[in-house]
Amino acid sequence: MKLREGRKTFRVGSLLRGESGFLLIAALVFLAILSLVGTTAYLLSSTDIKIGGNYRNTRKALQVALAGTEQGREVLRQVNAGNGSPVTTDPTSFNAELVYYAAGNQPLISSGTLDGYSYTVTMSNDADDPGGNTADSNNKVLLTSTATGNNDVKATVEIAISLPPPPAAPPPVGIPNPVAAIALLGDSGSFIGGNSNAKSLNGDDQCGNVSSLPVVAVSAAGSLSGVQSSISGSQPTTYHTKVNGVSVNASNNMNAIAQALTPAQMVNNGITLNDATSLNNMVQTIHDLGQTTVVPGGSDNSNVNLGDVNNLKIVVVDGDFTMNGNASGAGLLVVKGQLTFAGNINYTGIIMVIGTGTMVRNGGGNGTISGAVWVASTAGSDGIVGNADDAMGPAILNTSGGGASNVGYCSSAVNNAIDATAPPPTYSPLIVKSFREIL
Repeated sequence: MKLREGRKTFRVGSLLRGESGFLLIAALVFLAILSLVGTTAYLLSSTDIKIGGNYRNTRKALQVALAGTEQGREVLRQVNAGNGSPVTTDPTSFNAELVYYAAGNQPLISSGTLDGYSYTVTMSNDADDPGGNTADSNNKVLLTSTATGNNDVKATVEIAISLPPPPAAPPPVGIPNPVAAIALLGDSGSFIGGNSNAKSLNGDDQCGNVSSLPVVAVSAAGSLSGVQSSISGSQPTTYHTKVNGVSVNASNNMNAIAQALTPAQMVNNGITLNDATSLNNMVQTIHDLGQTTVVPGGSDNSNVNLGDVNNLKIVVVDGDFTMNGNASGAGLLVVKGQLTFAGNINYTGIIMVIGTGTMVRNGGGNGTISGAVWVASTAGSDGIVGNADDAMGPAILNTSGGGASNVGYCSSAVNNAIDATAPPPTYSPLIVKSFREIL
C-alpha cells in the first residue's frame, strides 16, 4: 500500500526499518541495572552479616568472660573455705589469697575454655584498700576475667566481691560423754586383763585436767564382781585412777577402779546406754555422716586409712575388723562385729565396738589406746545389727595377749574425735558488690 503526500511516497515497512536492535539494547540496560541492584544488595547483606557475626562473637566473648568470673568466684570460695590447696587460708579474710595469687602473680584460673573460647581469671585487691596486694583490710577483692576467641575477639570484665558472714559450725553427733576409760554395756560385762607388769590402764585424765574416771564401768551391776575379780588377778597395781586428786590402784581401792553405772548415768547426752535401739541409732547416724569411711566386715587395716592425730578419720566397719602389725589410727573407729588387735597397735580417740560387742587383743606386742573405749552388745541373738531381735547381750573385752596393753582416758582425744563428727560448715557464695565491662 502506498501513501501519497504531495510528491513524496512512503512505505510503512521503511518507517520501521531504522528501529532494529532497540529491544536488545533495552534488555541489556535492564540486566545491567538488575546486576547493579543485586551487587549492591549482596554487598549490603554481606556487610550486615559480618556486622552481625562480629557482634555475636563479641557478645559471646563477653558471656564467656562473665562465666569466668563466676567460676573464679567459686574457686576462690573453695580456697577461702579452707581446703588447704593451694594455700592455707583464713575464712575470715582474703589475706593469704592475695599474697599467693595477686602478689605471687598466680592466675586464679589459668586456662579455662568454654565453647571454643579461652579465658583467664586473675585476682587483685580493690583500690580502696591500703594493703595493696599483700593485705586485705575490708574483705573485698577484685576478679578480672579475660576471654579470647577467633580473630582475636576479646572481652574483659571485672567484678568486686566480698566475704559473706562466717557460717555457724554445725553441732557434732550426739555421742555419750565417757563414763570410764573402758565402758562395757550389755546385760552382762566380761573383762579379762593382761598379766604384764608393764601395762598401764588409767582412768585419770592423761592429757587434760577433767575429773578422773574409773578404768572400767559396767551397765549390768551383776557383772561388777566378776570384773573386779578379773582385775585382781591381772596385776592390780597396773590399774590407776585418782580419788580427790590422790592416785589409787586396784590393790588399794578396787571400787574406784571398777564401778557399775548408776541409773542417772544410763541416759548420757541423749543416748540410753542400756538400750540397744538407742545405741544402734547412734551408730547409724555416725555411719551416715558425709565424712565417714564405711568398711565391709572381714576387713583389716591394710587398705583403710584410720587417720592420725593431724588428720582424724571416722571409720565404721560393717562387721569384724582386725588391726595387725604396727597399725595406728586417730579419730573415731566404730566396729559392728568383733574388733581384734594383733601386734603393736596404737589408737588415739574413741573406739566403739557396738554390735556383737566383742573386743580382743591377742598375740604379743605393745600398744596404747588413748581416749576412751565403748563395748556394747546390741545385735541380739542373730548377731546382725538392725534386725527386729536387737537387744542388749554380753559385752566382752579380752586383753590377755602378751606384752603391754595400755589404755588411758584422754579427754582431749575424746573431744577431738567428737568434734570430728560435726559436718563441715557450709560456706555461702562470695557476694558480688559491683561489675564493669573493661573491654
